Amino acid sequence: MAELDTGSSGGSHKKGDKKPHAKKQSTRIDMTPMVDLAFLLLTFFMLTTTFNKPKAMEVNMPVPNKDIKTQTKVKDDLTITILIGKNNKLFYYEGIFDMAKPDLIQKSNYSKDGIRKTLINKNQKVYDLVSKFEQMRKEDKLTEEQFKDTVRWAKKDKKNDGIFVIIKALEEAKYENIVNILDEMSICSVVNFAIVDISEDEKKAIETL
Repeated sequence: MAELDTGSSGGSHKKGDKKPHAKKQSTRIDMTPMVDLAFLLLTFFMLTTTFNKPKAMEVNMPVPNKDIKTQTKVKDDLTITILIGKNNKLFYYEGIFDMAKPDLIQKSNYSKDGIRKTLINKNQKVYDLVSKFEQMRKEDKLTEEQFKDTVRWAKKDKKNDGIFVIIKALEEAKYENIVNILDEMSICSVVNFAIVDISEDEKKAIETL
């Protein structure tokens, strides 16, 4: 609450003065109610705020399987192997690795025009389908549940030629780079991917690149 102090600070005027001096008034604001309101609002927001739930990314780790008959068969033309090197270097090759073909391994980077563009071009059919469903969801033509079901179908249906990505990293590779590649799997609509150990031949091949 505001209070006015009407006490005179200048004293009385003399008898011969033509004009009397005006009394000075000072204002004092009581901040107590405002402080109480601030604490009430703070308590209200603390009790009603919903904290973000931690999100976990699914990573498919292959289980050792020596039985050739039960091993998963993947088409060579639908397989891409990503090699994460040290000093933020990135490489990839398609199909089966062959030391006799040094040009098989290509350099890339973590930009949208780098490994992302390569993955989208290779996974074009699935990527286009998922993008189509996302647009339909924005236009309310699909419910959230329908959207999830159609995206799940598009990613797993073998007729859509979804790619399989194998991720390999050197021991000197940064953890941040591995996370970035895992993010690219979601961005490029890649559902089949796995992290495996890099071979000695692959290490030698990228040392000179």
